[in-house]
Amino acid sequence: VSFSHAISNISFKYVRELATLAIPRTGTNITTQLRIVFFHAIATTLGAGVLSAYLFAQKITDAVVQVIQQSITTASMPVLSKDIIEHKIDTYSAVVRKYVVLIGLLGMAAALFLYVAQDLVIYLLYGNTGSNSLIAFFLGGFLIALPFQMMAGFYAGSLYSAHDTKDVFMTHVMATFLAVSTVLFARDQGVYALVYGYVVFWVVNFLIILSLYNRKKLA
Repeated sequence: VSFSHAISNISFKYVRELATLAIPRTGTNITTQLRIVFFHAIATTLGAGVLSAYLFAQKITDAVVQVIQQSITTASMPVLSKDIIEHKIDTYSAVVRKYVVLIGLLGMAAALFLYVAQDLVIYLLYGNTGSNSLIAFFLGGFLIALPFQMMAGFYAGSLYSAHDTKDVFMTHVMATFLAVSTVLFARDQGVYALVYGYVVFWVVNFLIILSLYNRKKLA
């Protein structure tokens, strides 16, 4: 097949549709990375070992998110996309509600377990680092946000399956702005500022994406 023949068969309508979906998704990734860089930069100004403790604690909650929320989201997205394509909006909405509740409950159960067993978990994963108490401090804050993080993640996946990347992008922008503002406002409180910002980001993220999802006209 010649190059000119391939060019002549390109559907520019499809390319435009793809770009419409891809650009907000790229914006979400950029916003996420900027937030991460900001939080890490602030952590480096709060003393030796703070960034390491922050990352060690985050790795624990990230593992829970990947095992539970991301697995369920990845498995459900083809089903949700099929329901949208076939205009089975009631079925789509019922599945989303079911799994959001399930993920929220699993997130709370995981947070409770990790809170009770945090000293043992930290010791088994990292040994006696000398910063175990600081890791536990960050982990306690992250566990507050864990159920909201997991539910927000599933809502984002459900909107992606409905070909909606703009609402997820707007959610991340607004939640990031409030989280960064929180950290800057509470910066004189040291490591507490990072926890406040982290919790604010995920709670606000969940509330905004829930509101946008409920207002969305899928039919």
